Amino acid sequence: MDCENKKIVHISDDHYIGPIKENAILLCWGTPEELIVDIEQNYFKASMFVINVNYKYKERQVYRYQNPGIEVLKLLRLKNYRQHCILYSFFPRDYFVEKNPKNIILYSSGVSFIQLPQNFSKWDEKFFENKAKFKAPEDISAYYRAESKLPDNHHFFANWWGVWQLWQIQRAVENLAGDEEADKIAQNFGKAYKEMNSYQGLLSR
Repeated sequence: MDCENKKIVHISDDHYIGPIKENAILLCWGTPEELIVDIEQNYFKASMFVINVNYKYKERQVYRYQNPGIEVLKLLRLKNYRQHCILYSFFPRDYFVEKNPKNIILYSSGVSFIQLPQNFSKWDEKFFENKAKFKAPEDISAYYRAESKLPDNHHFFANWWGVWQLWQIQRAVENLAGDEEADKIAQNFGKAYKEMNSYQGLLSR
């Protein structure tokens, strides 16, 4: 299977996990936020995501106990990626929820969890095809209630929406007037746009 036809995205610092090596694109270089940007640009058509809960960023100070793979899962869902996600770790799924109730998303539909060590001989093409059939539902907001603060979120979103509307008006006026400063304003607004697309911004939305 050549690179262009690989439909599985494997997020891990492990370079070999059974047949995944032959069937998937391996992403292991960045933070959850950086990986999501890469996925949006290059791998948005993936049929499935296989995620090492405890992967480590390359050349970054991060520890496995920080569980960045769970954050990747949350960001995928907040970005409306409904593809099936297989998460794996040497710890059981219960461990992560007991440690932090915000990780209850591990029990949502469209998510499989495999505890290592596992016999990866069954991870063949048919295995992935069967898993890929089970996608996440459109609404999984119930799994984010544990970390959602409605007054704060509504205030955050209302402020951002007001800035967005004012910027659109300002942009239109300056373009009509031929003001060359419009692009500079757009760049400054990019900071607010980045904030709105952060984890907290997506959660508020």
